[in-house]
Amino acid sequence: MKRNLLLLNITAILAILMILSVLLTAHGARTADRHSGPVLYSTATEPEVALLSLDADGVGLAFRPKSGQPGFLEAELFELHGESVAGISRRHSGRPFEVKLPVDQPSSDASDYYLRYRLHTSDAFQQSSLFFLAPVLETIVLAQREYLAGSSPKVRVLVNDRARGVPVADAVVCAILTDQNEDLLEEEARTNLNGEATLVLPLPESGVSNATLNITVKAGGATDQIAERIVIKSATRTLLTTDKPM
Repeated sequence: MKRNLLLLNITAILAILMILSVLLTAHGARTADRHSGPVLYSTATEPEVALLSLDADGVGLAFRPKSGQPGFLEAELFELHGESVAGISRRHSGRPFEVKLPVDQPSSDASDYYLRYRLHTSDAFQQSSLFFLAPVLETIVLAQREYLAGSSPKVRVLVNDRARGVPVADAVVCAILTDQNEDLLEEEARTNLNGEATLVLPLPESGVSNATLNITVKAGGATDQIAERIVIKSATRTLLTTDKPM
């Protein structure tokens, strides 16, 4: 009798283990199906298309296909009144890529153009003004208010895209130091991958009591400007000595 009960208990335990095994296998299969396919990048902060540049060479665009699947890009650039000024058609691998649309005598204002595009032939065409594809620049200047004449201080400039919350790389940063209407110096640099640029300012040898440091940042057709008042103190010092009591 005890032997029969023992066999029944063992059989019940084995049956329970088999049921658990089947359930775990099914759950694993569903989990694998849910996460199938390559995850190339997060699109939480990256738009599908972004304006990289708007200059004499044309319009530079960055595409980031959300599906990550190969396809065929069809893009056309229009002026506001509807005239087509540039276009491109090409295959892509599904990974982020960049293109340049040559435009004859382009306007420097991104709001003068709109883009019509699609990344797959089965997709509907999307349309957007270049103004909304440009970054929203946020510029932070790390500098002092007072400097010594004849010195060469370093000024750090941090550039971020406020709309996406990411650093802006390869932005052009220009610093111009003026005294009233006279330009005292002009220096230019580009931001690195962290959105940081360092400018070395060779200051004049004489003091300037009311100089203005103008910082201009350009990236992706967007422009940001900051003006800061600074004082350049003379390095000349007077030493007075006497053998008489004072």
